[in-house]
Amino acid sequence: MTFIQNKRDIAELLVQQKLPFSLSYRSFMFCSRGGEFERIYSWDSPFFSAGVELFHPTRSIFSFSHHALSWRFTSVVIAGGMSLATHNGSNDTQFNAGRIHRQKFLKIDEDVVRKTYAGQFPFLTAAGKEIAGLPRKAFILGI
Repeated sequence: MTFIQNKRDIAELLVQQKLPFSLSYRSFMFCSRGGEFERIYSWDSPFFSAGVELFHPTRSIFSFSHHALSWRFTSVVIAGGMSLATHNGSNDTQFNAGRIHRQKFLKIDEDVVRKTYAGQFPFLTAAGKEIAGLPRKAFILGI
């Protein structure tokens, strides 16, 4: 099931309650583009801003801290699948060895990357894959 369809199916069940709720995948396929640590990682970070969904009758997701959504509202963390995030050097955070170690980023291999983007993100065009950093072999393998 794709990234969008999986979240849509869960949201359809929760929206019937007419209460605010949030959804997030547990893990990210985190693509670091450029620099010493350019490669694709797996990163467990539920409610990281990329890929979080909020249903609220009067306010948008921008009214809340994304990491606070899990305790402010009914929340669901989706264990299977991954969200997609790209760090391209112009982001507001540094991506370095300290962050990789501290936040437990794990290198993932080419087969996992291919299966994840084929299953979760089949809607990405070739240009979208390129922007995200998928699937350039040297990028994936860190060559």
